[in-house]
Amino acid sequence: MADAPPDTPATKPASGQLDTLVDAPPRVRTDSAATQRWLGAKNLLADGVEQGSRVVERSQRSLTRRVFSVLGTLTGRDDLVRPLEQALWFGFAASHSNVRLVSRLTSIALDALAELADPALPGHTETPIALRSDIIGTQPWLWDGFVAVVNGVVGDHLAATQNPLAVTMALRLGDTYATPSEVAAALASQPAPLKLAVYVHGLTATEWSWALDAQQQHGAPDATYASLLQRDAGFVPVLVRYNSGLHISDNGQQLHAQLQALVTAMPGRDMELALIGHSMGGLVAHSAVHYAGQAPQPTWLASLRHVITLGTPHEGAPLERFGRLVEEVLGAIDTPGTRIPADVMGARSAGIKDLRHGYLVAEDWRDADAGIKRPRTVNRRVAGVQYHRVVGTITADPDHPVGRWVGDTMVRPSSAAASAAASQERPDEVTRIGGVSHVGLSNDARVFSYLRAWLGAAGEGTCTPSAP
Repeated sequence: MADAPPDTPATKPASGQLDTLVDAPPRVRTDSAATQRWLGAKNLLADGVEQGSRVVERSQRSLTRRVFSVLGTLTGRDDLVRPLEQALWFGFAASHSNVRLVSRLTSIALDALAELADPALPGHTETPIALRSDIIGTQPWLWDGFVAVVNGVVGDHLAATQNPLAVTMALRLGDTYATPSEVAAALASQPAPLKLAVYVHGLTATEWSWALDAQQQHGAPDATYASLLQRDAGFVPVLVRYNSGLHISDNGQQLHAQLQALVTAMPGRDMELALIGHSMGGLVAHSAVHYAGQAPQPTWLASLRHVITLGTPHEGAPLERFGRLVEEVLGAIDTPGTRIPADVMGARSAGIKDLRHGYLVAEDWRDADAGIKRPRTVNRRVAGVQYHRVVGTITADPDHPVGRWVGDTMVRPSSAAASAAASQERPDEVTRIGGVSHVGLSNDARVFSYLRAWLGAAGEGTCTPSAP
């Protein structure tokens, strides 16, 4: 299998383009990974300079408009004040135009120097980061974390501008990124029925997040849900890496296309598929199920047996709702001290904004952007599929008033426990675990005991989870 670089240039694909993108061979870099990283960071900085210049210019216009309005009122000489105001505006515009021009020319010059300094290295690929908790603080871990955060915060912008830092959705099998057909070929010798667990990480994360606190939780630095469930329940792990700054619906469509291509590459294969999503990853999984249910032909849903979400904000995240409120309040006040932070907050990614109400499909966020109010689309439930929702609280007692209010600090219990619809609420599908943070849910020994029980031990039927 060929390695696919996780942070190659990416554009947001339209729905009709997904099938052509899914099984395309991994892109080959034309220069080194270090150069790609440097160029991506440089492009991001240049974009920041340009956008920052525009924000400051708008704020200066707002301030001067207020000052000269007062001067015009006090002096009664608008005929003299207005030309002065226009002249000052012209000066501001010229200064900021020069700043943006210098930034663009510098960026172009650095691109040319990079091309001269680093000739093409055909076939160069990047090795996936090791899924171990003891690599924290190393250069690969720091870079992986940087890419994760940048994609989560402004990933839609990175994709739209084809920045080399933009993550392209990829499937990881073992220590290799592979296309669906390559995954199918690698699994051809697996005994029937093929048990496959697909892991979908959360916002501002990569597949490494599943290795968090491995030594502390399981006594081994490489112990993850993926490795432990393969050992104990026979589920071969496939880890999804994706740009969490894109709309959840975009990632859901891409995940659906990836899974459909995988199943199509294994015609007639007896398969048991489990989707396990942490935080936003649970919404992406639900979105993929939704789009698979809309497809006219038979899909991978026929193989789906389990959908498990860990701290997923099914009904939205309060932090994003608060952020939206602050942005609107600051944006409504026409002063530099309020408009600048409002503009900065407004630049956060589409993925983050989708968390306000847990939007799963494109129609939801499009209507919301257009000011059309309607009930959001709820996750589709598939007959024969077992659903489980894990709810975390920072308090040891999940029923403690503080825990019931703040949940795992990022997602409230009511949102993490929500089902597709009130009429379909199943209390037995909700598991509450106390004394765990939001990120901690991605690799917790108690959570694993439940996962092992739900998916069943290999050759042993089912097992009982250990006491939390």
